[in-house]
Amino acid sequence: MANWFLNLFKEKISSILLSKGFVMTFDSDHSSSTDPDWPFQKIIYKKDNTTITIGQEDWRDSYFIYYIKENGNRVFEVNTTKEESIDSAINSAVAALNSVLSHY
Repeated sequence: MANWFLNLFKEKISSILLSKGFVMTFDSDHSSSTDPDWPFQKIIYKKDNTTITIGQEDWRDSYFIYYIKENGNRVFEVNTTKEESIDSAINSAVAALNSVLSHY
């Protein structure tokens, strides 16, 4: 379940972030193995002085934990193994992201 989380979440949130004027500046799916963040699933969106990072906690031990950060501050975390379903985890993350974006 966790392996699909970021890709499914990315599908749901890209249009939300783009409509708020954010631009994707990093996607680990398109990074090389020489990038220090390569093993971690992560996407980064930026707008002016705001950075939204959505990523995987760790690729070895905590690969099932994902987070949302606003300017480096963690504002949401989901443990996909404790959710009822992948849809439940994604819906929780989308709601959290919408809350973060409500002041943009």
